[in-house]
Amino acid sequence: MADNITVPWSVLPVAADDVGGILHQRVKLGLGVDGVAVDAPGDAAFGMDVDVKRVAGDVAVTIAQTVDVEIQGTPAVSISGTPDVAIPDIVIVDDVAVSSAVVARVEASATSVPLRASNVNRRGLTIYNDCDSPLLIKYGAGATPTSFTTRVPGFWTWEMPHRIYTGLVEGMWEEEVPDGAAQVTEI
Repeated sequence: MADNITVPWSVLPVAADDVGGILHQRVKLGLGVDGVAVDAPGDAAFGMDVDVKRVAGDVAVTIAQTVDVEIQGTPAVSISGTPDVAIPDIVIVDDVAVSSAVVARVEASATSVPLRASNVNRRGLTIYNDCDSPLLIKYGAGATPTSFTTRVPGFWTWEMPHRIYTGLVEGMWEEEVPDGAAQVTEI
């Protein structure tokens, strides 16, 4: 069977491909000005050629029009349309090694207590909840059961993600624990 057909309601041919005696409509991406259609670069084996730059960290992306994005498997992204994508300079947050740390033990309390004072030079914070009772941690003063940043189960470790907060950090335990404490490490 020959490729391409003319359908009864049109005098113009329709692109088709004969695959095992069955015609499949051929649809290809064509690029060009009015009256010109040049096939998009790429081939059947490898798809469309694209330039990809691998980046690490958080990247802000601004899209100037609506696009459909589909994620499948180990992420493949499909974008419909011609989006205007602006990727600003990438900022690496605190990629500096430190040579010292402050380690403190803070006794468990059923009322809010300071875990670490404000420190503009803080690079990171790790808190190990050394007891059965969950520890409520708050960025700021006055941790309560209804006002806290994160809840750390008993005998778990919490690490501040990146260097996001340098102010006062307070905490309280959900229950009074006689021998409980938090092991707090600040770098």
